[in-house]
Amino acid sequence: MKTLLDREDLVFNPPELGCVLYLPGLPGGGSKIYDRSPYGTPGSITGAAWKRLPSGLWCLNFDGTDDKVTVTSGGLDGITDSFTVKVWFKKDANKGIGAIFIKNSYTFSIVTEAIGGVGTTAHIRCYVGGTNYEDFVVRPLSIVNPTVWLCFGLTYDGTTARVYKNGQAHTANTSAGKSAAATGAMYIGRFEPGGGYEFPGDIAILQIIRGTVWTELDFQNSFNREKHLFGVWSH
Repeated sequence: MKTLLDREDLVFNPPELGCVLYLPGLPGGGSKIYDRSPYGTPGSITGAAWKRLPSGLWCLNFDGTDDKVTVTSGGLDGITDSFTVKVWFKKDANKGIGAIFIKNSYTFSIVTEAIGGVGTTAHIRCYVGGTNYEDFVVRPLSIVNPTVWLCFGLTYDGTTARVYKNGQAHTANTSAGKSAAATGAMYIGRFEPGGGYEFPGDIAILQIIRGTVWTELDFQNSFNREKHLFGVWSH
């Protein structure tokens, strides 16, 4: 019988109804990462390297210089009412701003940054809707130690955006009338077009669900199912 470390694949639950992107971290054949959502939109890898964790899970490592993954529109265009995003990441120490993903400039994105270092000075900004990157932003401060694996969640119900860390609600911001109706390709690990905001570290299991807003219990359950893959045992 194969142990977890011996296996070449890991079994994930099928994506739920409304899932438009699901990148669970399984190697897709070198230059691709496969989308397990019904849209099946693969991401094209530029520079980022496959990395296998002790649990057997594969993730992508970004060098913070020019690595990126490009995902064509698929089911990501026109998300205007509600959505849920969940992603695992670990940022390298002493590095600056890095984009987890950006779509259509800032209108639908998660960006990490560090002011004066890491640890409690780190910020994670979530941009949702509007025509300017400052139109609607959730800025949860004091995200503890982003240099260890972190399960991060973002929801938007058409009015209020909420963020979650390791299954627990963190902060919220309300701005009526905003939307995330971004079109075009989405970029993981780097700001595009034009470059910048290169993410230094590891990203895994990016999932985007439209038309559904997860509750804190949903995020807790997801975190508890997956935390052993990243060596995380508590919130």
